[in-house]
This record gives sequence, structure tokens and C-alpha cells, in this order.
Amino acid sequence: GSEMCIRDSIRRGLEIVTSKPANPKSLKIAQDMVKTLKNDHGLDDQAALQRFCLVALNMNEFIFVD
Repeated sequence: GSEMCIRDSIRRGLEIVTSKPANPKSLKIAQDMVKTLKNDHGLDDQAALQRFCLVALNMNEFIFVD
């Protein structure tokens, strides 16, 4: 259903931003954020995922020192 699609979108977004598999903790935090945006702030799926993307793009995960 819709929740599975959202979870997959969140997972893929985290993987794109971090260039690594999404860890369960980050996935849970992101899912909770999207759920809060939908339930408490009245956003639809697309708007909540857009806000998640803004947060993900502003994470300090772009810099990786090898």
C-alpha cells in the first residue's frame, strides 16, 4: 500500500544522499518524520516526502573522508 511505497521512497532517498545503504535507525527516524508531517501537519504523501527530501539534502552526509 501507500505506506510501503513511502518507506521505499525514504529508503531510496537516504541511499542517494548518503551513497550507502540506509541504516535502520535513520530509516525509522525518517519514517517517523514523514508520519508526523502527515498526521500532525496535514500534509499529503507527496508534500511530506518533499519535506523529507529537503531535510535529507541538508544532512552532513555529503562529506566522506576515506
